[in-house]
Amino acid sequence: MELSNCQMHKVLVKPYVAEEHGKYMNLLCMTQDMSMPDFIPKLGAIAFMDCEVVACGFIRKAEGNMGIWDGLITRANAPKHIRHQGLTELVDYLILQAREYDINRIICWTNDESVIQRGFDVGFRRSECQLMALDVKG
Repeated sequence: MELSNCQMHKVLVKPYVAEEHGKYMNLLCMTQDMSMPDFIPKLGAIAFMDCEVVACGFIRKAEGNMGIWDGLITRANAPKHIRHQGLTELVDYLILQAREYDINRIICWTNDESVIQRGFDVGFRRSECQLMALDVKG
């Protein structure tokens, strides 16, 4: 079944298991012109719709029971409403999983307005802290 019509599809979100889902992660990365990450956090999930991979995402656990949102990847060639629905279910699932991993707060950063809005929709708020970066190779 093609994912192009506008009806609601059933989303299946599963914990990410590299041995089982690595090929799907590779497919998502290829549709985004990305290479596979060298390291994948333990806390991750993958979303399928109609047996096709739609999205995956990860949260990296840091000291102080903090989690760092470590990427949301969608299948770039899927229709926008399908990516949106898959991401919504995936984000909700990962937040519940973070609680089970004893993560008290999740931080993330992005300049993508749709990701910022999605964050606000699930309860993220802007922090008073400023993100700083240092280019150590240049």
